[in-house]
Amino acid sequence: MEPLKINPVALEDYARKFTTKVCDGFFTMFKNNATGSEILKITPVEQVNYFTIYNLYEAWKNEVTQLESPYFDYNKPEVNEALLAFMNTLSMHINVERINLEPLIHKSVLGALYLAIVPTNFYRSFINLLPDKFDIKRLKESEKYFRYNKAVLTDIIKRLDSIHTKELNKNDVLKALAPAIDESKELMVPYEEILRSFSRVIPIEIDGFVINDTPEKLVVPDEKVAPDDKKQKLVTEDKTINERFSKEQLTLNDMLKTPSTHTVHDGIKNKIVDIKSALTVNQRFMFINELFKGESWEFDQAMTLLNGFTNYDAAINMLLETYALKYNWDTENEQVGELFELVGRKFFNN
Repeated sequence: MEPLKINPVALEDYARKFTTKVCDGFFTMFKNNATGSEILKITPVEQVNYFTIYNLYEAWKNEVTQLESPYFDYNKPEVNEALLAFMNTLSMHINVERINLEPLIHKSVLGALYLAIVPTNFYRSFINLLPDKFDIKRLKESEKYFRYNKAVLTDIIKRLDSIHTKELNKNDVLKALAPAIDESKELMVPYEEILRSFSRVIPIEIDGFVINDTPEKLVVPDEKVAPDDKKQKLVTEDKTINERFSKEQLTLNDMLKTPSTHTVHDGIKNKIVDIKSALTVNQRFMFINELFKGESWEFDQAMTLLNGFTNYDAAINMLLETYALKYNWDTENEQVGELFELVGRKFFNN
C-alpha cells in the first residue's frame, strides 16, 4: 500500500483546534498551572500526553546543555551527575502555566498524528531533531514515551546496539530506519483505531488530512447580479494554493536554476543535509522574528518537516501552503529568498 500523502495545513489546523479545546477545558479562572501527573491525563490521547512530557524534558535538557560559565566547568562528570540529580528532583515538581504548556501540547498532537498516520515521516523528523552526535542511551530513554508504533524505535535501537559503538550520529539512525519500518509493519497499530481517541475531543476524519491531487471545481453563483447575467458570473474556483503562488514559485525556482540571477547553484558547493544545523545564529534569529512572528517552536517544527522531504518542490510547496499563507509572507522578501536558498542547498548539487 502506498503511504498516504498528508496535507500539513489540515493537520496543523486540527492540532491547533484540538490543543485550544483541551486547554480551554483544563485551565480555568481557578486553575492556572498543570503538574506532571495532570499533564499525563490532560487529553484522552495517551500518546499526546506522553509526548508533551517528552517535549518538556527535551526543552529542559536543551537549556541545561547551553549552560556556560567562565568560572565553572560544566563538562566535569561530577557536575553532570549533580545536574542529573537536580533534574530528577525538579521532575517531581513540574508546574507549567498555559502560555508555556500550550505550544508543547500542540507539538505533541502533531507528532502523535504523524506517528499514527505516517510513521515513516514521523520517525524521519524525530531522527533529524537528534543532536549531531549522541549516545544510544538517549534513544533508549525515549522509548518509554511511545505508546503506539514503538516497535520501529525498538528495532532501530536493536540494530544500533549491534554496532557496539558509544557515539552515534543521525546518519547511523537514518540508515536503520527503512529496515526497521519494514520489520515492524505487522506490529503497527491501524491509524483508524488511534484516531478514535482523538475524536473524543474533536471528531476526526482521515479524508480531511489526505491530499487530493484532483481538486474539486466549485461553482459559486453571484446572487447580486441580474438573473440574465448570472450565467456569465459563475465563478469556478479550482485554483489550488500552489497556483495562487505560481508566480512566486517560478521566481524562486529560477533563483535555484538560473546562473544569471541570485541563485542557490552559486553556493551549492556548500551542500547541506540538515537545514536546521546549517543555520547561523543570525539566520535563526532573523527567520523566527521576520517570518514566524517570534514563534520559535513553530519555526523548529517547520525545519523538522523540511528535513523530512526528499524532493525540493514538495518542500517548497509545504512552506508556501502552510507558513507563507499563515504568516502572510511576501515571497519577494529577502528573508524568504534566503530560506528558500537554504532549502535548495539540501536538494541541488553542482
